This record gives sequence, structure tokens and C-alpha cells, in this order.
Amino acid sequence: MKSEIQAALAVNLSYVLHEPSTSTEVQHVIEQVTAENRRCITATRQFAKLHDHDLATRVVILDERGAPASGGYVNLHVVSVRVGAWALLPELLHATGIIAPGTRANCSYLDSPDTNSLQSFPLFRGLAQLHALSQTQASADVCLFASAVFRPGYKSILLRFNELESDFTNAAGQDPSWRSAATVAEMAIREFVYQWSCPRALWERPAEDALPEFESRGNGTAACGR
Repeated sequence: MKSEIQAALAVNLSYVLHEPSTSTEVQHVIEQVTAENRRCITATRQFAKLHDHDLATRVVILDERGAPASGGYVNLHVVSVRVGAWALLPELLHATGIIAPGTRANCSYLDSPDTNSLQSFPLFRGLAQLHALSQTQASADVCLFASAVFRPGYKSILLRFNELESDFTNAAGQDPSWRSAATVAEMAIREFVYQWSCPRALWERPAEDALPEFESRGNGTAACGR
């Protein structure tokens, strides 16, 4: 019998891989994700023991913002997803000087296991239940989307970030730039799916039961157009 986490993974991966949740492809990736998650947990514990200077030497920064690179932010909010070294994000942002010394690192995760304050946002062709910025969080001077993943060998971390704008003036009550954060999250998850550790099903139903491109065939299998 599947555990609750494996069942959630099957739903989530059906969207990421665009395959039925019961397919051999999805089951194979579940096994890989489970094994990779154990490695991520072990590596996270090892990196957490390092002081800022030593930690900074293990970080490679990829700045994908349109503006020139800068740091030392005081009023900053970071949006992310649970990939790779996600639990180390506050330490990484301080160690690399992106956040000013002594400043609290405010981080929120779109795919947090917490089921409070969820909103529907497009993700991998379906509507996912994600955590959205509150207006208080969005009042930060700068919003960054950051992801931290382990590089091959688990001896260093790739820290990648984008700057996001906040605008709560639209009539729908949802922030268009927050939707763009979901788009960036989709790219991060797709690229590092084996390091993605989301214990909550983000979609109410698996992809084969929700997306129109999945159609039942006479042989009982499902077909979809990629």
C-alpha cells in the first residue's frame, strides 16, 4: 500500500512528467525522488554545520535578474519551493551577503505542507493549490524567487534567484507577479525534479483525471499530447 507521501508524489509527478499517476514512468521517478531526498537530507545536515564563511565558499550563485547584481538587502522577502537545499535558504542568503547581517530572512514556500491560506495558480497545465504572498509579505522592498539545489557530488550548492515585483491592485485579488513566481517555480521543479521534496499533493486530482489531453483508449491506457 502506498504511503500518503508516495500518493502525493504520484499526483504531483503526473503533472510534472505529464504521465498518468499510475504509470511505470511516474513510479520509477518516485523511487528516484525518495532516494535523492535521503541524500538531500544528509547533505543539508552537513552544510548546516558550516560557518558563514565556509558555507559561502561552497555556493555558486546564478543571478537571473534583469537588474545588476546587488545584495545587503534589509527588507527582503524570498519565495521558493522545496527543492534541494531549501531548508538552508536563510543561511545561504546571509552567508552570500544577499541579506544584510543581522537582518531576518523571511522565506515562504509555494509548496509548503501547510494547508492554510492556499490559492489556485496555474502550474504544469493544471490549477495547483499554492501558498500566495500576503499583502504584509509583499510589502517588502524587494521580493526574490530563490532556489538552492545540490550540485553533482553534493559538495556545493547552486543558488539561483530572480527579482519579483509585487502588485495587489488587480481586480481578481491575485498578484500577477505571484503568478510569475509560480512560472519560475515550475522551471525549477522541472529541472531538479529528483531533488523536489513536496509531501503534499498540490492538485486535487491526478493529471489523467483533470487535464483534457488525457483520453481513455480502448486498451485501457491513457494517451496525452506532449
